[in-house]
Amino acid sequence: MQLRRERGSDYLVKVRVLRKAIDWGGVQTDDTSPVPVVSAANTGWEIVEGLAGTKAAVWKGYIDLAGYTREEQTWFTRNVQIQGAAYPANFTATITLNVPVYDIVSEVPLTDVELAYCNGLTYPGSVATGMETNLQQIIFGRIRTYSTQTTLAGGNGTAMLVSEEFFGLNNGTTRDKLYIYKVIGQAQLLAADEAVVVGATHFVISGAVDKEKDLEYIMRTKRSYEQSGPFS
Repeated sequence: MQLRRERGSDYLVKVRVLRKAIDWGGVQTDDTSPVPVVSAANTGWEIVEGLAGTKAAVWKGYIDLAGYTREEQTWFTRNVQIQGAAYPANFTATITLNVPVYDIVSEVPLTDVELAYCNGLTYPGSVATGMETNLQQIIFGRIRTYSTQTTLAGGNGTAMLVSEEFFGLNNGTTRDKLYIYKVIGQAQLLAADEAVVVGATHFVISGAVDKEKDLEYIMRTKRSYEQSGPFS
């Protein structure tokens, strides 16, 4: 990515920091049925269902870029920082699963089927049944897998981070939104009276807007809207 000042122009590259806060939330079951639910008190969280009964707890939101697109400017993400709680995930004491937690910044809205595939083995944009996106559309993605631990302070309820992986291509975009997701995977595998809770998260996205040459801008806009698919 090369940001520039056009010769003979007063246009300067504008460095920006975008922010999106996500409330703490989680997935739980009652003592009579392993059907996962989320607390209505936690704004933005919901249960989504994919193929073969797969379920995940998801927070959905977006950051508005319409002010830049109206001026025919391109957004370039430089860095994504995810600030969170001291204990980013907690389990009930009975859970023995490895639980994946995803943080995603996407150029396009993701379908419930794609989000339900966040099970620790795959991710939106990977090669999997039901996927409508590819990695060209994912700006940033992180998978953190947590497991029950028995030695740290807090007992079994404090989850231990066992792996961290990243995905996404971080392309520039002329779309009018960045879509933000936090996903707790494998909700369909919880037993009765089990719960997974993640702490509040703050996405801090640093980047810049640049006025590209006409041909570059037209081609990038064409690609962005072709990739958006019929579900945008």
